[in-house]
Amino acid sequence: LEFIKVDNILARVQQPLESAHGCTQTGVMNLFDNVISDFSCHVPAGGPTAHAIPTIPTFIFNTGSSLVTGIRVFAATECYGCDPMSFLVEGYYDADFSWKLIASGLFNDAWSKAGTRDVLPPRRNPKFASTIGSSSHGRLTYGFVDFTAFEHFVPVIYSRYKLQFPGLRYGSETDQLKLGKLQLIGALVP
Repeated sequence: LEFIKVDNILARVQQPLESAHGCTQTGVMNLFDNVISDFSCHVPAGGPTAHAIPTIPTFIFNTGSSLVTGIRVFAATECYGCDPMSFLVEGYYDADFSWKLIASGLFNDAWSKAGTRDVLPPRRNPKFASTIGSSSHGRLTYGFVDFTAFEHFVPVIYSRYKLQFPGLRYGSETDQLKLGKLQLIGALVP
């Protein structure tokens, strides 16, 4: 198979969002292009907290044949407590019509410990700033977190992905998840 490696699969696919669940309302400019905006997901009462998670913000993407090797989440322009702290990514396996776990866990320590008593919170991103060139190996101009450990798993091509954010930075103190930008890192299969 031939692959086309891309920094952001979601920016290369027309209308990648198939559905969003776990939000009573959302405010979206464009969550998937390469420009910082403020996406907010208002979580119903009892939504993601540090401990109990009855309602989890869930996004289902239809990317066509692709291989996701990581995710990148950019901090919103405001609201430190609204940052996601953990993630769960699954791929839809057409052969048996089921979701398969790709990766889950907490984001890295620099992101997770930020905003605690001894560590400054992640830098807020200026609205409408470009995300092009921001990566763990590129210029660290904006507040973001990568998780690319998927590369340690056996690569599997999926056409649909489910991404969940089960925990927020300050737990039940906030009722919304806020993102500046969301990217799926990997390759497209032409």
